Amino acid sequence: MKIVTSYMLQVTGYILMVLRSYGIMVLLLSIFAIANAQVVEKNILGSDIVKKIEIKIAPKITPEITERAVAPFIDNMSERDYSKYGIKNKSQLEKLNVGKPIPYYIINDGQLTFTDTWSVPLLSDGEPLFFEIGAFSDGLYFFVDIGNANKNIIEHIYNYEYKDSIIGSIGVTTQGKGMDYLIIRKENRDIFVQVYDEATSEYLINEYSLGEIISLEKERAKKEAQESAQKRAKYLEYVADKGELKITPDFEERLFNRFRNASEKFYTTLGIKNKEQLTNLELGKPIPYYWLNNDNLQFAGSWEVPVMSDGVPFYLAQIKLQDDGQYKYVGGGAGWAEALNKYEYKDLIIGWLGAGRDMSFLIIRRNGQDVYVKTYDWDTREALKTEYTLDEIINLIKK
Repeated sequence: MKIVTSYMLQVTGYILMVLRSYGIMVLLLSIFAIANAQVVEKNILGSDIVKKIEIKIAPKITPEITERAVAPFIDNMSERDYSKYGIKNKSQLEKLNVGKPIPYYIINDGQLTFTDTWSVPLLSDGEPLFFEIGAFSDGLYFFVDIGNANKNIIEHIYNYEYKDSIIGSIGVTTQGKGMDYLIIRKENRDIFVQVYDEATSEYLINEYSLGEIISLEKERAKKEAQESAQKRAKYLEYVADKGELKITPDFEERLFNRFRNASEKFYTTLGIKNKEQLTNLELGKPIPYYWLNNDNLQFAGSWEVPVMSDGVPFYLAQIKLQDDGQYKYVGGGAGWAEALNKYEYKDLIIGWLGAGRDMSFLIIRRNGQDVYVKTYDWDTREALKTEYTLDEIINLIKK
């Protein structure tokens, strides 16, 4: 669950830098750094020379900071989400307070890099519930994201014999939410303790040096990449002949209800101008989404589907075919709906090609030929103008 509040709209340029650099890219940066790290011997704990970590001083928790930290949950959390965060009843939300923040690091080029964010424990009457990730700037606190909410992990950390010696945490996986390893200053040495060992189901037992962690995570990243490639190949084979979207009336109704039941404060995000716009909803022509696989188009198993009001699209919903044959709404956006509606060749659109970071193309069939139109050209600052052949795109990618 991603909780959006007015606080997030007030985030300063400093926090936007944090989000760009460390919110979205933490996992990619970590995997890249681990795969390419050249470990310097003097930075490996256990060698004769030990480079200590600079301890980040935890910000003083003021009543104002506590209020800003707990507000997203008091204001927006629904009862159906209580169990995700160890909350038994609403009264616990009324007693939320903040524990000592833990500085959040990633591994970058064989070194620990502070992300300018902290794992902030939220407690109720002293009982730890979950962590949120936040940032501090000029005495203010900014909510960034939900942190680790695994009840077992949180309880083990709070019962850990060296909990008072925690000087930081390291995030290397998405699911770890910044809590894959704890950094402990013990007997004047910095020790890296694995929070949870999946192989043994043990908590806070394995102690490592930074060099050992880099080696372990390099192997893990390699294994995950192989498994991901195998899974993707299997999925692509499964969806190869399923390019026609067959939405049932029940699925369509559930999708429409997402818009009808949305809070008015989210109308702009959903492309909704007013409530009356939600009375005559219908779906437009699905646009199948493709990838390039060995220089050939490969159906990716999803569609961009215009959601329309009185025939005018205001939102593009992404619908994905699951492994079990069921369709699932997996997100979308309002940005391209209006642009596509104004596009002179909108009736000729037969697909959408994702060809890498910041590069995608509409596929139109014009005069019997497939033309690939760049959705946005960063060189010319124009949308839906620059046209390519498939061979030109392949050569562009290979440059």
